[in-house]
Amino acid sequence: MSDFETFQVYAWRVDLLRHYLRLQPIGKLVALQMGFRFRIDDLITRPDLAAMRRGLL
Repeated sequence: MSDFETFQVYAWRVDLLRHYLRLQPIGKLVALQMGFRFRIDDLITRPDLAAMRRGLL
């Protein structure tokens, strides 16, 4: 996080995803502690936050 405003946007996104997944339980919210990686254009990234669909966990 670069500053408090960026953190607030991040926290808002987390709250939004949590609310959506409560109403539509199609997956789970995961964070860096999960230790997963995925490929995008030959780059391996580790997202700060992701929503994983059921069956992929």
